[in-house]
Amino acid sequence: MRPFTQQVVLLTGASSGIGEATAIRLRQRGFIVYAAARRVERMQHLTGLGVHVLPLDVTDEASLKKCGATDHDSRAAVGYFDQQCWFW
Repeated sequence: MRPFTQQVVLLTGASSGIGEATAIRLRQRGFIVYAAARRVERMQHLTGLGVHVLPLDVTDEASLKKCGATDHDSRAAVGYFDQQCWFW
């Protein structure tokens, strides 16, 4: 298993509550964190912690496709996600 600093996590529902708290905690522990939610403006403070913020509505297929393309350049260096956590 790779060290936490090399592990990549995708969190949805990260604009508040458990999703937001999980994004913060994982980033503090050294994970590479991609936080996604419909209300992206509520996640901007996470960027200061080094969290990658993505707009995403998991109930909308077009949004899912767009999210896959939105941050492609930074994900290209990573190439994978170790964990995916979904919060509604």
